[in-house]
Amino acid sequence: MADQQNGVEPCYSDNAFIDTSKKIFPNRPIRLNKIGYYGFDMDYTLLLYKWPIYDEALFLHAIDALVASGYPQELGELKYNIDFPVHGLWYDKELGTLLKVDSFGSILMCTRGYRQLNKQQINQLYPGRFVTLTNRMEALDTPFHVPAMMFYIAVIDYFLEENARNGTTTKNGLYITQDNYKTFSEVYGDMKESIETVHEAGMFKKFIMENLTQYVEQDPEVPKLLHKLKDSNKTVFLVTNSDWEYTTGMMQYLFQHDSNDWTHYFDLIVTNSKKPGFFTNGTKELYKVDPKTGNRSKVEKMEKGGIYSGGNVAQLEDALDISSQSVLYIGDHIFGDILKSKTNKGWKTFLVVDELDHQIAVRRQVKPQLKALEKLDKLLDNSYLEHKEETEEIENSRNEIKQEIRNTVKSIDSKYGKLGGLFHSGSRETFYAYQVKQYADVYARRCTNLNGYNLSYQFHVTRAPLPHEVEDNHQGETNELEDNYDCHHRERNRMTKDQAMGVVRRLSNPSQNGDVVRVAEKNRSIENSQLEESSGSELE
Repeated sequence: MADQQNGVEPCYSDNAFIDTSKKIFPNRPIRLNKIGYYGFDMDYTLLLYKWPIYDEALFLHAIDALVASGYPQELGELKYNIDFPVHGLWYDKELGTLLKVDSFGSILMCTRGYRQLNKQQINQLYPGRFVTLTNRMEALDTPFHVPAMMFYIAVIDYFLEENARNGTTTKNGLYITQDNYKTFSEVYGDMKESIETVHEAGMFKKFIMENLTQYVEQDPEVPKLLHKLKDSNKTVFLVTNSDWEYTTGMMQYLFQHDSNDWTHYFDLIVTNSKKPGFFTNGTKELYKVDPKTGNRSKVEKMEKGGIYSGGNVAQLEDALDISSQSVLYIGDHIFGDILKSKTNKGWKTFLVVDELDHQIAVRRQVKPQLKALEKLDKLLDNSYLEHKEETEEIENSRNEIKQEIRNTVKSIDSKYGKLGGLFHSGSRETFYAYQVKQYADVYARRCTNLNGYNLSYQFHVTRAPLPHEVEDNHQGETNELEDNYDCHHRERNRMTKDQAMGVVRRLSNPSQNGDVVRVAEKNRSIENSQLEESSGSELE
């Protein structure tokens, strides 16, 4: 009732019956009636590419660039492996491995090329099967990274095969040709340069713009969403790393059947934003873009209604008179869009997870296996609790349970793809899942899922139980616990008046508090000697 009085739709509105694929999932409560500003990323947020054909095209362009830099022509025969991709992984530049990691840094899965390494092989490379996210790793956080990831592992796999065939396998690198040896780090540098060449030289963007219908989705829900925000008097802005020519080409295609020019729906547009740096110091120079000619002129500040290249978030907030708590920023990049806008500006965040439908669909398929896995985990736990003395028979029994757990996890993961699910490996959360919970206030498959919600809607969060609460739910209420912190226990064990007076008398009597006095005198003596040394050095 209170929510209705404040103009907020309660969670039991008709939105409760939205299809799962069109729902928005909250990690923290958000009241949309408190949101006055909506910010958008473009690529993989407003603008969606057709998978896997777009990724395959980028993959082939990257291979071509690598061959042009001097790598063997035979690489041109490599194919994009559509069974492999999933983002949220780490690529180790020094070892040429692809890692799936949990929220604590423990390695859940490791491949080199297309080969999945076993536990012993992982231990040899990573003692304790533990890693941290340092500059040695490239975090492949978004769908944008997936073609690059597939490019890396396809190239590494090719040379691993060639080196094995030629008897030239080494621990820290690859023979590119018979006389050309490179470390994994050097090969990574060449591959990274090829990817950047494809993007920065503009040839791939030009290719996509010439073949829009083939590679880009024209989603009618995008204009509908921006109409809705405009009609509700919300302030809307766009912050994209793409340049103006590509941005306007893509957005014109999205709004091809709209009566208004696409820029009509944005109160401010920033291109070449260089995120994540945009959310801190940004670029040194700020330019205003002429939308008709694309010409740029240097300016000192942003103004509402303008189109810009570069700049920083402080300039954007000044131009739009933004209050941080009333911004909802929507993007697909967990680091560049979500983490940085959350930690640096305190904005509300909406993460777009393109594969969410696939993750949900597979989870429904494997529900019986997930329940079986839960039972196996409990069985193993009970084995350690019930048997205080170790015997060979007990150890063998545990090993059988562990093997069954491994088999079940492998079976579950295989349903998602070669590298398993985005959010879990068996019963363990991935590092990506941890980041989603930590930094995304809400997440969904599409930003256009907002179309299914009234802009006064309130997202509620169901409290997730902690491990001790889950265990207590299994125990029921039959076991009585001794509560050492209840009010009766506190009253029973608190200090008496006589005890309190005794402590006060001791503290107020130096002769009975010799230890305290001696420590204080020692500290004063040290301070005096330091002062004398300081004075002496000044005189010298």
